[in-house]
Amino acid sequence: MHSEDLRVSVGTKNQLRKKSADGVEEDWKKKMAYNLHYKEGELPFKYLGIPIGGNHRKLAMWQPLVNSFKKKLTSWKGQNLLLGGWVMLINSVLSSLPVFLMSAYLLPKDILYSLDRIHRNFLWEGKGEGKKTNWVSWERVCKPKEEGGLGIRDLRKFNVALMGKWLGRLANMEEGLWKSVIEGKYGVIGWHWLEWVRDGRNIGSLWWRDIQSLKTGEGVNVRWLWEGFRLKIREGKGISFWWDVWCRKECLANKFPILYSLLTRKDKECHEMGNVDQGKWKWNLTWRRNLFVGEEEAAREMKRKTEDVKITPGHPNRWEWIHSRESQSSTKRAYQMLSMQRRELES
Repeated sequence: MHSEDLRVSVGTKNQLRKKSADGVEEDWKKKMAYNLHYKEGELPFKYLGIPIGGNHRKLAMWQPLVNSFKKKLTSWKGQNLLLGGWVMLINSVLSSLPVFLMSAYLLPKDILYSLDRIHRNFLWEGKGEGKKTNWVSWERVCKPKEEGGLGIRDLRKFNVALMGKWLGRLANMEEGLWKSVIEGKYGVIGWHWLEWVRDGRNIGSLWWRDIQSLKTGEGVNVRWLWEGFRLKIREGKGISFWWDVWCRKECLANKFPILYSLLTRKDKECHEMGNVDQGKWKWNLTWRRNLFVGEEEAAREMKRKTEDVKITPGHPNRWEWIHSRESQSSTKRAYQMLSMQRRELES
């Protein structure tokens, strides 16, 4: 075969094996689509209004959202409303447009700034274009009414509060395909999900890295989000007495290292560390030797920390969010706490 014929032959094979942007051969994709009775599509695409397969950190992905804001504002031009009317429109309509998307992704800072700018311009003039005079700082405008603000949502904090709901769904041990995928890709969660997410490296998909980035906040106080979850012991099965964080904010092995070294049963679960005596749960700790004075004081302190925990057989353990009366994460409560910028957990 001549060299020219060889080049033609190789080129033909390359065309037949042409691969798409996702690295899959075109012929194979067409065959699978035909056999499965599906229509071949491309990435990115939209599912229930949410962009799938694109890079949500690129500004171009969010331009339709910005355009929808401007389009809505155009329809309201020329309306004679008082300041209270503009505030009502912003809170009831403009702040609701991106909620679905903000529940799925952390929006780029530039996009949030653009949306806030549209809010500001609309508030002072009722229009979305042109240079406007901001009579009061936007930070003050976003404060609750009882603190002298107008109660307009700060989109950055609202975005973090919405994304924090995913942690609440993990905490509640919710079952679902999405959770099975996360577990299969990044490891088993179980009762260690909080440490697993918080201590994990920023690896994986962009969405998963966004979830992990909530531990830093990027200018927003989110410490409450990670430290506000508490493991509620009931039956005590599957929970390590010494190494799981079920008592206050720290595992007992780290809080009482000397007592841990003296204990005869280091690998037991909570339900194995005591028994029911006259209808009440009683912890039963045994030591390798008699405790010294300092060690006895440490043992009394540990008893004070654990005496409120009662093992109740037949009732499953669960995670609680200590900042809510319902013990479940709430977007409304989360946003309130972010607005108050609370630095410490409630004791």
